[in-house]
Amino acid sequence: MSRPVDERTRQLQAPSTALVTKHAEDPVQDLANERKRASFSSQELCYFLNGGKEKVERRAQFAEVLSKTSWASKEQQYFHTREEEYVHNLRCSLGIWQKMTSEKLSMDDGLMMRTLADSPGGLELHIGMFMPTIMSQGDAEQQAKWIPPCLNLQIIGTYAQTELGHGTFVRGLETTATYDPASQEFILHSPTLTSTKWWPGGMGKTATHAVVMARLILGGKDHGPHAFIVQLRSLADHMPMPGITVGDIGPKFGFGGVDNGFMRMDHVRIPRANMMSRFSKVTPEGTYVPPPPANAKASYATMLFVRADIVRNSGGVLSKAATIAVRYAAVRRQTAPGPGQRELQVLDYQNVANTLIGLVGSAYACWFMGLEMQARYQRFEADRDKGVFSDLPEPHALFEADRDKGVFSDLPELHALSSGLKATCTGTTADGIEAARRCCGGHGYSALSGLPRLFASYVQNVTWEGDNNVLYLQTARYLLKALAAGQSGKPVGGSAAYLGQLQQELRSSCSARGADCWGNPALALAALRHRAARLAVSGAATLQAASGGAGAPLKFEGPAWNSSTVSQIAMAKAHTEMVLLQTFMDTLQQARDAGSLSPPVLAVLGRLCCLFGLGLVEAGSGDLLEAGWMTGRMQVGLVDAFGWEDYALNSALGRQDGDVYKALLDMATALGLVDAFGWEDYALNSALGRQDGDVYKALLDMATAVGLVDACGWEDYARNSALGRQDGDVYKALLDMATVSPLNRTQQGPAWESAAMKAKDAPRLDAIRFLSAAIKQREIELREKGQEARDQLYCYVSDAEVLSVIQKMAKQRRDSIDQYKAGGRDDLAGKEEVELQLLLSYLPAQLSREELSAIVAAAVAEAGASSVKQMGQVMKLVTAKTAGAADGKMAIDAGLEAFAAKQYSQAIDLFNLALELPGNGAYRLSGSPREYACPSDAEEHAALYNMACCYAQLGQKAAALTCIESILETGWKGSMYSYAQLGQKAAALTCIESILETGFSDIATITSDPDLRPVQGPELQAVINKHTGIGGVFSKLLRKDKEEVLVSDSNKNKPWIMW
Repeated sequence: MSRPVDERTRQLQAPSTALVTKHAEDPVQDLANERKRASFSSQELCYFLNGGKEKVERRAQFAEVLSKTSWASKEQQYFHTREEEYVHNLRCSLGIWQKMTSEKLSMDDGLMMRTLADSPGGLELHIGMFMPTIMSQGDAEQQAKWIPPCLNLQIIGTYAQTELGHGTFVRGLETTATYDPASQEFILHSPTLTSTKWWPGGMGKTATHAVVMARLILGGKDHGPHAFIVQLRSLADHMPMPGITVGDIGPKFGFGGVDNGFMRMDHVRIPRANMMSRFSKVTPEGTYVPPPPANAKASYATMLFVRADIVRNSGGVLSKAATIAVRYAAVRRQTAPGPGQRELQVLDYQNVANTLIGLVGSAYACWFMGLEMQARYQRFEADRDKGVFSDLPEPHALFEADRDKGVFSDLPELHALSSGLKATCTGTTADGIEAARRCCGGHGYSALSGLPRLFASYVQNVTWEGDNNVLYLQTARYLLKALAAGQSGKPVGGSAAYLGQLQQELRSSCSARGADCWGNPALALAALRHRAARLAVSGAATLQAASGGAGAPLKFEGPAWNSSTVSQIAMAKAHTEMVLLQTFMDTLQQARDAGSLSPPVLAVLGRLCCLFGLGLVEAGSGDLLEAGWMTGRMQVGLVDAFGWEDYALNSALGRQDGDVYKALLDMATALGLVDAFGWEDYALNSALGRQDGDVYKALLDMATAVGLVDACGWEDYARNSALGRQDGDVYKALLDMATVSPLNRTQQGPAWESAAMKAKDAPRLDAIRFLSAAIKQREIELREKGQEARDQLYCYVSDAEVLSVIQKMAKQRRDSIDQYKAGGRDDLAGKEEVELQLLLSYLPAQLSREELSAIVAAAVAEAGASSVKQMGQVMKLVTAKTAGAADGKMAIDAGLEAFAAKQYSQAIDLFNLALELPGNGAYRLSGSPREYACPSDAEEHAALYNMACCYAQLGQKAAALTCIESILETGWKGSMYSYAQLGQKAAALTCIESILETGFSDIATITSDPDLRPVQGPELQAVINKHTGIGGVFSKLLRKDKEEVLVSDSNKNKPWIMW
């Protein structure tokens, strides 16, 4: 901060300032100079890595737009409390979703924005697990029911598998789903403390529903874990549903924006239809229908998708860390080599270059592996849709069946590779982020560097979606079975093909005769392949001995397996490292064959690939020496190949030529390689990783932009560890400590409050409260009627009933809007309009009159209806297709149109439908003596009256009389007084008009009754004058008088009848 300084002070300081600035460096200029020295186009490589120029430019545009929004701004990202982070990240997720919807953006655009914003929140598992599970394991009807509200965010889901006491071991889950044939429901229950669902993202405060993995129990028999959809919270007020205990699990190592939660169920009933039933089913009687053999691979789909996605993300995350560290190391200067000389850039130091260039190579390897895993998954999905796996047996026998037939399909390999590569890539990335942070020195410890948050948010991947050690063991099982198949003479394909040529591989040795030989990555690949084969043989021997010795069958469970896991993990890791290098090499070869990269770029990537392979070989050289594949002298050549001792620290000291590795390791090349990842400053959000190199100004700017917010006191920080309790009651301690989370202060949580209250959105909040109260009232009514055994998704209130409540409330808002506008109160009408739009957002798209008429006609044809007696069957078909998408007004209006067109039978069908649909006001044809607006409570009368008109036109007088009698049985006289006292003048006049038409003649009573004073006046007199002349018409009809009163030609198309 500048301030006024006197001239003498300035003169005294000037020499000191000049002494320091004489050797001061400009980091911006340093970075610009290094970029000028690059021998290849980082822009070309960026386009290649990110899918082309168009995608790169589109991502930059999104970064620019997002950085300027309040909901995606990162200015305060490192200063948020956990509660603020949760709310901000949820707002960001919703902002992206709304932007996609309003601008009709693609899912790829949405994923691009999510990657840029990097603000994981309560929607992570909704997008990543809940919807994919429904799509892969739900049948067509379930997908049609659940996916639309998911896409509209009317419901938000999570995936609940992990429990307090069980994670990767899915078969050990303790949550049960017991079927009740009497009610055709499942009873979901948490029978033990350790069966508490724990860790699902979004469950803490956000999710309304969950896919719950529970053991299916039918007649006392355990059929293993299956997926069920369970509603966690009310859609009206977000409160937990009856029998559900749910909340946030409290602070974590990182990922604070995601509300990981816990959930217990106390005999919660759900409909039979809530079991995911695309492949396995339970009949109404309680019979289990297992998945057909052709669909045995279905259980792999979601898992393969998630693991392939994790592998893909690993390269992106590690590339961020490498970009930050390399850019910072290129501008950070430390220690001058001699008096008067410039301080050296940190990247010039051999140890820093060794670490960072290795990280760059690993980032590229994981990046390319991610692209390959995505391609493999897409091929798997395509093959599944074509029925390629139609002859496959049940999942546990997949590999054995192929082995017995001498065929190793892609499915077992894809499962093994996705498991092992998930472990290797996430472990490499997590370790790499920390290595990058250390290379940034003290500033790397600052949250403003972006690296601590990157590490804290990412490190959970090594245990999420399968602990890495457990996943390595799944890969090891595949490799051991492939090895056994190869030894028995059966062919082995895919990445494990080398195990089918084991003897040849074991006899091979290193062909290197000097450091230059290591310049070909094929030699490094040969070394890794030999190492993997040796470790596979060693792992098999270890398991064979533990299984009972030579000749005994290998045991893949129990004590034998558990006592040999160290060797199995080493085997699996060696295999996946070999696959990483092979994929790196294959990617470059494909680019070379396709001409998609220029020679300079291919040359740099070729050297990076070679260096990546050499790093893996060096790390595993002990195994290779022990196996005798190479000698100690060869290992010296391997180390010499890095060229570290010859590496020139700075061009001023002279650079030696002729060694490919020196060219690779220069600063400009390293900088170009990380620039090619294409990360914008917004995406990195790192003071040290700025694209322009102005790191020190960025640190100061970010530190002073926002002050510290609500720092935690030591008493909160110093809580005891739940896992380290002296009494060992760790599960209870976890649950007890989680309940004090700030997110658990209210059941709805901060996001619920933020959505309405903090935004001061009073009309929307009012509508939410009114809707909640209305649904609760309906629930009470149903309880009192003894209808507890309803659709348990909403406990006592079914889908149809909720939609009915919403439609009635929408009708009330429409009526109010008309009244307020008529009274000149546009301000109040505007408030009602906001509430109306919120209510309509919960309803399906409304049908047009034409669509409604078509549905009715189709239902009549489907039911083969030819008489009134079959109307019930027709209405059942129609109401199932129009739930929430049509109302009584629409049906009546469509019926009146049919009446005007003399389509009387169709009009009757539509008026019948109006009796089934929720009320929403009704109107008569223009010119009719019964032209008025009818409130929803009177729509039944309107429909019956119009039906009577239709029956009369068809000559069915008995049916017409029945309709009129039904009108009078509902007691319009009482309604007349109620509407008058409530101030609903139009409705009261409607009732009076109806009474007059029945032949009521005591006009004095109506005009003098004090209870009808609110409606007495000129309008009432007009109604009396209008109808007393024809009041005897319905009286004659009800007295069964068959004398027909003729109607003039001008009135034949109007919906009323005279006899």
